Amino acid sequence: MRDKRKTLALGGLVAMAAMAVAAATWARQETEAGGEPAAAVGKVPEGWEVVDGTPGALGFAKKARDPATGITFILVEPGKFQMGSPQGEEGEVGGEFFADDRPQHEVEITKPFYLGETEVTVGQWREFAQKTKYRTEAEETGEGGYTVNATGGVELHKEAVWSRPLPLHEFDLDDLHPVTQVSWNDAQAFCEQYGCRLPSEAEWEYACRAGTSTAYWWGDAESDGKGKGNFGDQAAKRKFSGWTAFSFDDGHAFTAPVGTDAPNPWGFRDMLGNVCEWCADLYDNRYYGRSPKVDPVNAGGAGGGARSFRGGSWFYSPRFCRSASRGGGFLDSRYSSRGFRVARTPCGEVGKVPEGWEVVDGTPGAQGFAKKARDPATGTTFILVEPGTFQMGSPEAGESPQHEVVITKPFYLGETEVTVGQWGEFAWKTGYRTEAEETGEGGYTTDATGGLELHKEAVWSKPIPLHEYEWNDLHPVTQVSWNDAEAFCEEYGCRLPSEAEWEYACRAGTSTAYWWGDEMSGGKGNFADQRAKREFSGWTAFSFDDGHVFTAPVGTYAANPWGFQDMLGNVCEWCADVYDSGYDGRSPKVDPLNAERGDGGARSLRGGSWFSGPGRCGSAERSDVDRDGRSGSRGFRLARTP
Repeated sequence: MRDKRKTLALGGLVAMAAMAVAAATWARQETEAGGEPAAAVGKVPEGWEVVDGTPGALGFAKKARDPATGITFILVEPGKFQMGSPQGEEGEVGGEFFADDRPQHEVEITKPFYLGETEVTVGQWREFAQKTKYRTEAEETGEGGYTVNATGGVELHKEAVWSRPLPLHEFDLDDLHPVTQVSWNDAQAFCEQYGCRLPSEAEWEYACRAGTSTAYWWGDAESDGKGKGNFGDQAAKRKFSGWTAFSFDDGHAFTAPVGTDAPNPWGFRDMLGNVCEWCADLYDNRYYGRSPKVDPVNAGGAGGGARSFRGGSWFYSPRFCRSASRGGGFLDSRYSSRGFRVARTPCGEVGKVPEGWEVVDGTPGAQGFAKKARDPATGTTFILVEPGTFQMGSPEAGESPQHEVVITKPFYLGETEVTVGQWGEFAWKTGYRTEAEETGEGGYTTDATGGLELHKEAVWSKPIPLHEYEWNDLHPVTQVSWNDAEAFCEEYGCRLPSEAEWEYACRAGTSTAYWWGDEMSGGKGNFADQRAKREFSGWTAFSFDDGHVFTAPVGTYAANPWGFQDMLGNVCEWCADVYDSGYDGRSPKVDPLNAERGDGGARSLRGGSWFSGPGRCGSAERSDVDRDGRSGSRGFRLARTP
């Protein structure tokens, strides 16, 4: 049966190719004979072949094939959709189970992209592995991957690899099945070899929904999914009686050949079921509460290193196979129910980035630089800030007079503050010791009453030694002086932003007290809140509870309109300027930077922190500390002029 199916498939492909050639010949003959000219044919990425030449967005063909992989791609047009699940889409369990799917929110996809019609197959992976000699993490470690045991549970088995993903069961696996037992890292290696990428969660769900808004792309009833995908069904339940299953028999207990079931309205197959599909994003179960509206991809911030996967599989019950269902797995994890699908952005022009950096969003911006890029040396994701004019300062004392400032040159600024993990890598690589460590004095930390005291144990790796709190590599680094921050910048060819650059990026086109308006609001940052007030009753605090007494993982809260996170709150951020309380009254209008005069050599800090109450967290708020000062509420963010 295996050979017969492959022969039939090959015959179908040959027939399709012959029909395409005949159609092209007919069109050419008609034109030569004076008939109607042939319709325009869309362009495709270099080296690809046209399958359906109907021009789509930016003139790209609706359907194309990459001969290097054998993958057929469908062009996805830009558009808007409701991402996530609404209240009431509860399946078999209560609504709280789906907290990572909510809130449902509008997302706009602004750029067309190609997405594989099906998941990557065993055969396509085999070609890659043979060509490159690549060994999966399951093979390289000798540990194998997780597979289904005799009772339907999951266990790690050293023989469970991509060529034999279910060693404890016999089933008809061939080159047309989706490849499994591949980690996120393995999938990335495949993409890098062929110039593709994994889709973002937003791109994946947009293509899966294909214009629908129901729980599944075919509707709200799981029972209508027969013939639409390969799920944990009655065929599987006969093997594993304890499973919660779909109400029908889809003919497969394990994986099915890709494309076995009906496509969704945009032509994609197996978007729901067969295997879960890795996405590019870091997994964060609270991301939907703060994700950008436009082209979101969680490239940094919370998530603990886990990556997202979508779509459910042959192993999953209905509640895990909805269009909005999300899951997360470690970069090196591999299962017999997890694979991937590839994407590619068919941009005619991709913005440039500084040498050694990676493109995250290649949309060209000022001077042709990419809108978003990542520096692998630090792991920092940077956003390009375009030149422009804004009103700097406020009528309040210390930030007045408010005055117009022109930023004439584009610059990159870190999406988030520098993290504990990033500082740890720097310290381990260079042997650098902070001033808190080198002097043996430590830094200033919060005492039992909420006041400050100098404590010799207060260093970057234990910034608040007098209190216990959940703290990890994703938190912003603190207990670093201005001098320490400068040492980090010098190592990686970056710099601290000027006060003007910082405020320009913080305001992000706004003119209000905070980037979201004139009134303080929860969910926008980490400040001195009611949770902190319960710990320190003498504090003046904001009226809401932001979930954290001390620092929070970077990127926990909503981004400002330009995509920057934690510009207000979490930690105060060092700037390049010498602090001068009267500088706003005499600063230059164009690209101001106070590099000389100041109040005793102190350096500027911006943005407020978890320690800051009302009146100390506005976009224009300024403060100062000596350049060797360090505390558990101060950190920094990187900038670079491209």
